[in-house]
Amino acid sequence: MNIRRTIKILSLAGAGVAVGAVMLPGIATSATPGFASWSASTGTISGCPSGFSCTELVGGDGFRQVQVNDNSSSDSFVWTIVTDTGVTGSASTLPFSDENFVKTDGTSTGIADSQRVNDNSNGTFGGTVSILTGFASGGNDTVNIQQTLGANPDGLANTGDEFANTFNMTVNLDSSGNQTGRFMRIDQNTALGNSTDTQIFAIRASAGSALTTTGSLTLGGTAVNWSAGDDILLTWVGQGLTLGSLGSSQFGFEGLTNNTTAATSSEFSQASAGPFQWDATTFGTAPTFP
Repeated sequence: MNIRRTIKILSLAGAGVAVGAVMLPGIATSATPGFASWSASTGTISGCPSGFSCTELVGGDGFRQVQVNDNSSSDSFVWTIVTDTGVTGSASTLPFSDENFVKTDGTSTGIADSQRVNDNSNGTFGGTVSILTGFASGGNDTVNIQQTLGANPDGLANTGDEFANTFNMTVNLDSSGNQTGRFMRIDQNTALGNSTDTQIFAIRASAGSALTTTGSLTLGGTAVNWSAGDDILLTWVGQGLTLGSLGSSQFGFEGLTNNTTAATSSEFSQASAGPFQWDATTFGTAPTFP
């Protein structure tokens, strides 16, 4: 694993909110170029977003700066791309890359930036941090962080000892750079070399402007309700074990807390791994136990 790349993306992840805070929103553009519309061949970067025309301003080994013009409007951007020297591959698969768009109309503020790390030299490490502020945010500044860490993952088919962890967070910011809401998702799967010895851990947390739904879950006979704008936390742990001649066993725990109202509920089972209740509208697709 390349420590320099790892430190750089984790540093940006940690500083993401502060970075967003100093880039105030401007006028939303009718179209913003998409990320990852490029590739590299022995360090030479080429490509142009669909629906745009591109004129190279500066180019070099692992570096390119381009004037990008929207074919359907007068919108114009400067696109800067940085990657490792001498590399070949697509933007989404290269070991490291950073790209950003800045609008050049003289009035719009903000930035669209995306940084990626991919390192499969010893297991799997991957991460993406994107910052969308000002013209790129549509009036809703966001910082998005995605990271993946695994050891020999094969789709978690449990063909060997395996570990996979994914982390996703979206932070919403107001025009002064203050946090107005957040959504966090953590999934962890540990497999112990066969199809039944597995532990899965999941967290979903939503608060403020990121929580736009009203809902309720009943765990252990107790209902916890939430309204848009509340601060809620859902946790699930499921485990299955093979016990030799005794057969197999599962247990599960799921808990929900509304930090705004202090309401809480939980459910535990020694017969089923769960999850026992789930609200896909609020928390996304429910995790499953193999």
